[in-house]
Amino acid sequence: GRIYVTNGGKLIIDEKNKKVSVTKGSIAIKYYRKRVGDKVLEETVADNIWDDIPGMGFVSGEWLGYPTQKPVGLLERITGHLPMKVISSLTFSAAPVQPE
Repeated sequence: GRIYVTNGGKLIIDEKNKKVSVTKGSIAIKYYRKRVGDKVLEETVADNIWDDIPGMGFVSGEWLGYPTQKPVGLLERITGHLPMKVISSLTFSAAPVQPE
């Protein structure tokens, strides 16, 4: 499983006193399991390697209500830190091409 802290908290490991605590939220474990026949298999999932970019749940000021919306920080990382003004001018059409 994957250990994580809910509600945007941070995990604090005190090695001297051998204690683990959080700044807020609680410690949880996410398991990725599936049943195959009479067995339960645990899958290994690629972790978030960009943990410095908060998800939409933590940057609600950016939320516009689109189900596939991504945080500005992620878009800037993917586009090489282009200003959002430039990105917004790049539009792509999903309309099918009509044959002539």
